This record gives sequence, C-alpha cells and structure tokens, in this order.
Amino acid sequence: PGSKTLECIELMREEEFHTDEGVVIANDADAERCFELLPLITRKARHPGTAVVLGSAAKFPVQFDGEGRQVLFDSVVCDVPCSGDGTLRRRPHCWKSWDANFAMTLQAKQLQILCRGLHLLKPGGRLVYSTCSLNPLENEAVVAAALTRFRGDFALAQQPAADLETNGLRTAPGLSQWRVPHPTDLGVFYSTWEDVPEELRSPKGVIARSMFASEAASDLPTCCVRLNPHHIDGSGFFVAVFTKSVHRAFPGQLP
Repeated sequence: PGSKTLECIELMREEEFHTDEGVVIANDADAERCFELLPLITRKARHPGTAVVLGSAAKFPVQFDGEGRQVLFDSVVCDVPCSGDGTLRRRPHCWKSWDANFAMTLQAKQLQILCRGLHLLKPGGRLVYSTCSLNPLENEAVVAAALTRFRGDFALAQQPAADLETNGLRTAPGLSQWRVPHPTDLGVFYSTWEDVPEELRSPKGVIARSMFASEAASDLPTCCVRLNPHHIDGSGFFVAVFTKSVHRAFPGQLP
C-alpha cells in the first residue's frame, strides 16, 4: 500500500513548482493497511500536507470551511476494491479461489465509492477510476452506471491513453457491450436485464440492473483504457477519467 499516494504527492509537487502547499488525503477501510501507509508516507514523501484516514470511502464525510461552504477536491483517485483477476498471470494460485460470483458481489460497493468520489470532486476537477480487474462488470458497467446516475454533470476524458501510447505502452479500448454471467451456472449468460430471472435480480439475487450496458456505454471504447497482461508483460488494469462540470450540494438533488 502507498504507491499511488506517493505518486499523487509527486505529481502535486510538480504542478505546484516543487512546493508543498497542496494536501493529499489517503483513505482506506482496512486498519492494517492504514498503519502501514502512515509511516511509509512519513518516511518517503516527507510532505507536511498528507493525511491518512481510516474509514469507508463510500461514506467519506462532507467537510465545510469556516464560511459554511463544502470543501471539494481538485482531483480524486478511486482505486476501488476489486476481484484482482488482472493479476492472475503473476498470481496463478488465485485461480483456485476465483469465481464469477465474487466480482458480482463487489459491483455495488464499487459504484458507491465512485459516486461518492464524484460528489466530492469540484467542478473542473478530474477523477480517475481504476481497478486491477478485466471484468466489465467491475469496470465499464460501473462507469456507465455512474454516468447514467449523474446525467450530464460529468463527462469522460477523450482518448485518455494517447500519452501512454506515445510513450510505447500498448493499450486496448474499453468495451461497449458485454454479457452478465449466471452467478453459479457456468456457460449461462444474460444480454439484457429483461432476460434475468426474477429470483436472480437484486435485491434478492446478485444481478443488478447496473451490470448491463446502457446508452452511456456507447462512448466507452474511446474513453476507457484497458491494459492487458499479455500486451504489457505485467498485470491487467482498467482506467477511466471523469471530468466534472456541475456540482450539486445535496445528494437529494442527484437524478
């Protein structure tokens, strides 16, 4: 833990001409990871404006300044909990415990964390959503569901992989269509929400409407980045970058 936090600190220093005026808040829901993260940042970054917070990212508290205005973030990195199936190439032993149902149980939490991060972002700010999974239910489905929920308040950055490809890193486009697997029956897939049997639909079942491609998914091939293990000789990753145009102060105002 801590590599992304340290990278954010270095990027912030570059933007601020090597000063330490900015603030980075690193949040994790795991106490053990937080206790590992704090001394690492203190020792390596030596940045006075760094805080480590223990708590649920999906319920990250709203902060207000002395004049009662909500404090919003310039940038947010949502590195959400995921199935980690993009790392199976270097961790083949994980195949023994992998199953499709595990990723499906994570999607609701991933969407909650992403929506919370988007709400806390200031207009004009950028949010990066990332996983080390290649499962579209954890990636494109979450991104499309968030775009649908906020309806025009956010947009995806176009061609976010342009600089990566210029520097020689091979990338793959996002997906605009995918199927949702049956949680237990191998080989059974559903193409639309209407195809899903009533007993498998949330909240009783594990399949949610947000797992299926919506109209918002049409732009995902040019706005999302997939890093395939066999292309980069490493682990697999997914990345999407959001930009914010409108802030709504209260969750009740969200569509």
